[in-house]
Amino acid sequence: MFDVAKVFGVEASEADTGQTLGRYGVRPGPYLVLPFLPPLTARDGIGFVVDTALNPFNYVIFPFAALAGTAVGKRVDERALNLDLYENVEESTVDLYSAVRNGYLQQRQKMIDDLRLEIR
Repeated sequence: MFDVAKVFGVEASEADTGQTLGRYGVRPGPYLVLPFLPPLTARDGIGFVVDTALNPFNYVIFPFAALAGTAVGKRVDERALNLDLYENVEESTVDLYSAVRNGYLQQRQKMIDDLRLEIR
């Protein structure tokens, strides 16, 4: 087996579908906070669904219930590992929702800008 993309000069990228859509000019849309999912925008939600659909492990190894359990466990673990950070943010802001939303939107925009620079 060999890497077909390398033959055509296409380098591997860690970008997700949401970043790719942003790189091509798709606007982020409304900010969403849904249970058991990370915070995301409408664009990143579409990207999340596409990334999940294209992941071959979802077809072969993990049934849906196991995949959902893994995602919930990952979110709980992430929250537990960053508990001090979350508590510091909660104490230092007046409007927690706005602070988290603005931080998320800035982080995603930076990731999209970095992707644009990487491709040039």
